[in-house]
Amino acid sequence: MNSKGKYFPSSSVAAHSPEIFSAQDRQLAPRFDASQEPYRAQIRQQGEFESIHRDMIIGFKTWEFNPMDLEDPFPNNEGSVHICQGDEAGLVPVVLQRYVAERLP
Repeated sequence: MNSKGKYFPSSSVAAHSPEIFSAQDRQLAPRFDASQEPYRAQIRQQGEFESIHRDMIIGFKTWEFNPMDLEDPFPNNEGSVHICQGDEAGLVPVVLQRYVAERLP
């Protein structure tokens, strides 16, 4: 067991850890926190375990499709999709971001 008495470390998201955010994100966080306050009770209305458990299932289960197999939805350049990513993103590892960016047109 680690020093906190847990067998597994908690998720940074579930633990509300600010380390998942970039310096710029942390500067903007107070603005977004204030706008979310009216909805905070709804976020985990089914309980902490149920809410986090469902998020983890979606994040780690086998999906019915492979994102790498997606075809270009705009083959004639009539639209685009913007993916926000970066070296400082704490939710999605930069190695995975680069892999997806290199594989998808």
